[in-house]
Amino acid sequence: MKVTLAQINTTPNDFSGNFIKIQAAIDIAIKDKADVIVFPELTIPGYLVKDLVYNAGFVEKNLVYLKNVADLTYHSKVTVIVGYIDLNHSGFGKPFRNMAAVIQNGIVVATYQKRLLPGYDVFDEYRYFEPGTQSCIFNINGELSALTICEDNWFGDKGETGNVRYKVDPVKEAKELGVKYLFSINSSPFVHDKPHHRLEMLKNISEGLTLIYVNQIGGQDDLVFDGHSCVLRNGMVLECVPPSEDHKVDSQIVTVETNNNAHYIFDETTQLNEQTRIKNMYTMIVKGLYDYVTKSGFKEIVLGSSGGIDSALVASLACEAFGPQNVHCIMMPSVYSSEGSVNDAKQLHKNLGCKEYMNPISHENMVSTLLHNFQSLGVGGIKGYNASADENIQARMRGLSIMYFSNAFGALALTTANKTELSTGYFSIYGDSVGAYAPIADLYKMEVYALARYINKKHNKEVIPQAIIDKAPSAELKPGQTDEASLLPYPILDKIVKAYIEDYLDSFQNLFQYALSHCGVDDKSLCKWLETPNAESDFKRIIKLININEFKRRQCAPGIKLSKVAFGTGRRMPIVKKVSI
Repeated sequence: MKVTLAQINTTPNDFSGNFIKIQAAIDIAIKDKADVIVFPELTIPGYLVKDLVYNAGFVEKNLVYLKNVADLTYHSKVTVIVGYIDLNHSGFGKPFRNMAAVIQNGIVVATYQKRLLPGYDVFDEYRYFEPGTQSCIFNINGELSALTICEDNWFGDKGETGNVRYKVDPVKEAKELGVKYLFSINSSPFVHDKPHHRLEMLKNISEGLTLIYVNQIGGQDDLVFDGHSCVLRNGMVLECVPPSEDHKVDSQIVTVETNNNAHYIFDETTQLNEQTRIKNMYTMIVKGLYDYVTKSGFKEIVLGSSGGIDSALVASLACEAFGPQNVHCIMMPSVYSSEGSVNDAKQLHKNLGCKEYMNPISHENMVSTLLHNFQSLGVGGIKGYNASADENIQARMRGLSIMYFSNAFGALALTTANKTELSTGYFSIYGDSVGAYAPIADLYKMEVYALARYINKKHNKEVIPQAIIDKAPSAELKPGQTDEASLLPYPILDKIVKAYIEDYLDSFQNLFQYALSHCGVDDKSLCKWLETPNAESDFKRIIKLININEFKRRQCAPGIKLSKVAFGTGRRMPIVKKVSI
């Protein structure tokens, strides 16, 4: 059987845009004389539609476009498998159904209702969809075939408790019906190492049949989809389509002859190693950033450039995504900014070729005026005067400049906070946190450095100045300030934050056990730190910082999810809670 994998980038509510991509892919499949073309999950309305599905006429419009897709197949031999939304007419349960349609000769000959609905991490499908109860069996060229939709494949995946999440296994039921082909449509977002684990799962599913798996590509809000559509037979990979390294590519259409012997070429993007991990992060961030900005209707970027590692990385990513001519970097030194930081920022901008602006800030007069006005009114804090308010004014003045530029000249503002800073609250709310998007919000600090080094290696030159990579990170809001003096050394801090956020380890004893199993041959830093006298008290201090800063994170810009647990829709902690540690 000849199968066309339509790995496309959809946008919620963009029915006409999604249809254009569907039509172009079908034209290719017809030209290639394919027997069937397979599209991702919810292709027609886009994924994730979330509460858009409640809008009057949304589902009806989606069904009109389903008919339009069917019309494309009149007088054609190609079978089309495409995702859409339907109403739940049963009279009970949730109002909608997550569906796949099998279209032949202009007619929908079979439909399938997604049976396993994820309700964990970023997923909330039980909010909208009623789960299906039946398998869908149909014929293509006389071959008995079945359908699954995304989560239907993940029956064996264990949840946070270690329990298998579901009582029903749609894949097993399809196999028991004797199908030879299993077609799976998906919208499976990227997470570290997921391409590898997903492919291993698909190998197991494909035992005894031919599996055609199609996943979408592209960014959507805080998610980015990595494609890796593939064809497998009896545990062997016949074809795999990694996401294009060209972030502007919106469609990857590949036609595969499933009867050929395995000819799969080694794909490093599904391997488990640090080099692949860093490369995948880079590819996914650039794609996610590009899609968020362009789908939001913007073409240019503005950000604050301090000469520090975080802003340097964001500026580099933005230049890669949009071209340096569309990236505006604003330097805003204060009295505490070092000459070296200004020079480093200038060198970065020269290396990148982006646009550069100097807008110094002077906060002393504003602080004096504010303090005088409030003191003259008899204000006296219960705990006395907190000098960090003076520091935050600097960040807020910078945020004011960024947002002024954004409003005045139509450039979308990026914020430069990383995951470690967001975790500990080491940023000024309404200051350096302002912006529409946070491309490195799910990168730990040491990952920021790793990506900076990757960029220099990728371009075989010093894009990000080595001086920026080498110097001690500092917000430069007061004399002699360094991040690690206020927090902990980042190689240690990152591990604590990751253990707490992603593995929910909230006690020093649990961290100790965690460290014993995670200290590798090349990195025993956490184990060594745990033996220091102040380790337990520092651990508790960091966990307290994470807990009390939930209110700040809730007001931050969305960012690209890369890890198992990212801030945003995938981590739903109450803001007000008792901090017991």
